[in-house]
Amino acid sequence: MMLNNYNYFHACNCLMKQNNNSETVQNFSRLSAGNTMFLKKGKNMLETERLILREIKQTDIEDFYEIFSTDEVGRFINKMSHADVERYFEKKKQKPKNPFSFAVVLKENNKMIGTCGVKLNTETNVGTLSYVFNPKFWNKGFCTEACKAVIKFCFEFGKMDEIQADCFDDNLSSIHILQDKLHMHNVSGKQRWEMNNYTKKITAFKFFAITKQEFFENY
Repeated sequence: MMLNNYNYFHACNCLMKQNNNSETVQNFSRLSAGNTMFLKKGKNMLETERLILREIKQTDIEDFYEIFSTDEVGRFINKMSHADVERYFEKKKQKPKNPFSFAVVLKENNKMIGTCGVKLNTETNVGTLSYVFNPKFWNKGFCTEACKAVIKFCFEFGKMDEIQADCFDDNLSSIHILQDKLHMHNVSGKQRWEMNNYTKKITAFKFFAITKQEFFENY
């Protein structure tokens, strides 16, 4: 499953300016409800039942290409050639890191199957969730498992008050994840349309959000 209409590449590398964010991330040792945070040489890593969430590495380039070159992913964001992926990884080296952005890796074989992250607006303490997963691993609960861990981490240690998300209104899989699995509420009154480069049609968006209080009432 994947969430569209979000420049994930920018989010992966945005500079975290909120006071004490880095100190907060470095000082905690574990997340409750089975999600554990490890710190290795200053790099954060979340663990769930089946997944490891860690920083994207240069060695992930082939798995990354496998994800972003598929027609299923291209249905909602632009597909990437191998050259595009190589350029992205080179540019990524020069950009500041986002401590709330993760590669999603299977524990059983160390394969990267997706990306999941939150971009923080430091002025409002509101985050924007984005995720992309390899279609081979859709409908197995991996996206929900990763998103719950990232959202919990952001609320507990990122000092965020609310996390938002949006998707094309015909992206039924993401709507199901955001609304039914993550218990985000539909945000009314917001409107936006964009060209879907795959369908060549102007498409509307649906907007979702969940507050810190709402999240911990559900989990």
